[in-house]
Amino acid sequence: MRIRKVALSLLASSVIILFLFLTRAQVLRWENSNTLFEYTLKVTVNNSIIHNNLGGVLLAQGKTTEARNHFIEALRIWPGYADAHYNLGALLAREGGKDPEAAFHLLEALQWNPGMADAHNYLGAISLRQGNLQEAVLQFSETLRLNPDHAFAHHNLALVLARENKFQEAISHLRKAIQILPSYAEAHFALAIVYLQTGNRDQALSQYEILQTIDPARAAMLFKSMK
Repeated sequence: MRIRKVALSLLASSVIILFLFLTRAQVLRWENSNTLFEYTLKVTVNNSIIHNNLGGVLLAQGKTTEARNHFIEALRIWPGYADAHYNLGALLAREGGKDPEAAFHLLEALQWNPGMADAHNYLGAISLRQGNLQEAVLQFSETLRLNPDHAFAHHNLALVLARENKFQEAISHLRKAIQILPSYAEAHFALAIVYLQTGNRDQALSQYEILQTIDPARAAMLFKSMK
């Protein structure tokens, strides 16, 4: 019983809403674009695309307030700009406490671009955070329909399934997430927790050993729950 309570608590804390997953090369490329975008804004008027792109650069640099302002300006110029709606919605979702506003922009993004899988994933994460499991399942499932190799949606859907005691389905989605993204520490962690919930301690230990290599801090957290 103790393992189950701890496991549920850890699974709840592992709800990850991912905004940008960038390689070091991508971040460097965007940072090198900063000067170009700023110069372009000085010599052009009402350039929504440049505002959106500069917002992405600033966000990659951790300048969320400046990034938000550029996304808002992009939408002032072009209210139907799906990418800017998505970027602003995702930023707000990541900040937390602004779910209604975030959901509004994500839904607007889908109105203009129905095939935007990441927007569905964010809406699912917001629903999960609010405890609306049925809507979360619908949004994560739609994400995977649009992009079957969306590792984060596999992980997030598995969290919902685990809460509903559908452990084998959860394990299947977590394994798929790891197959797509082998270094996905949150998925290894969640898989270990689900194994503990089903009494498969050996498999949980196997995930613990992997986490020791890719995320020692998360491995230590898992180890405490296994005592």
